[in-house]
Amino acid sequence: MFAKMREAGEDYCVMEVSSHSLELKRVEGCFFNTGVFTNLSRDHLDFHKTFENYLNAKLKLFKQSRIAVVNADDQYGATVTGRISIPYITYAVNNGATVTAEKIEMTPNYSKFTIRYNGEGKEVKLPLTGRFNIYNALSAASACIAEGISLQTIKEGLESVEAVPGRSELIDSGRGFTILIDFAHTPAELENILKTVGEYAVGRIITVFGCGGDRDRTKRPIMGEVAGRLSDIAFVTSDNPRTEDPMRIIDDIIPGIKGSGAEYRIMENRRDAIKAALKLASKDDIVVIAGKGHEKYQ
Repeated sequence: MFAKMREAGEDYCVMEVSSHSLELKRVEGCFFNTGVFTNLSRDHLDFHKTFENYLNAKLKLFKQSRIAVVNADDQYGATVTGRISIPYITYAVNNGATVTAEKIEMTPNYSKFTIRYNGEGKEVKLPLTGRFNIYNALSAASACIAEGISLQTIKEGLESVEAVPGRSELIDSGRGFTILIDFAHTPAELENILKTVGEYAVGRIITVFGCGGDRDRTKRPIMGEVAGRLSDIAFVTSDNPRTEDPMRIIDDIIPGIKGSGAEYRIMENRRDAIKAALKLASKDDIVVIAGKGHEKYQ
């Protein structure tokens, strides 16, 4: 694929390098101009077994990179900068960093903020909402800065971004309430999207979610707790059960949501759960359908 890009005259390849690919040596021999650390949260422990293994897998990227870009607001940001031996750029909203976002303004349809680097600031109107998307914008901007790209060009790039299907995708119901579809399928991702919605929600937050089968079981009650704490009503349903009994997965989720004291309903069939959530919604409510994003299969 790299060879085809080069033959086509491309100058850059921007790619995700997963912890799996690093551990399984799928990018062995690839050297990256810039490696980016966005965050580390509870995920993939079915593969890595321990959190330390997961962190060490991610750190392998920086043995194959010329310069690092690190999220200083992530709880593991300082650990990463302390354990790598290459030059790095940091980005943050809450901490002093090389690249920062200031004067943040959030709406259901866009985020506005000032990006600041080396004494220069540019106001950016990002056509994506949510604090996590501001972090994504800062990581992309920092990678561009590492490549010598100007702040003005970065501003123009960020403002021309188009939403990705199934990622914070807003749909007008035509009935006075909003539907939001998101790929969030880990505790941190679900918390991010529900906190974002909570910043601008006028009515109730109704969440439809589940957990995947044949994956880390320990995150299931945590997902339940997050959904219960940050939603007014939660529908616990299926999300790719794979070879597991869907009701067994739901049973693993319930202790977490019970502890939150929130109102919840169990509907194993995902289609039925979505229908019920939409039927329940009224003016100014937001229905968050989490876990599968753009995927249309179960």
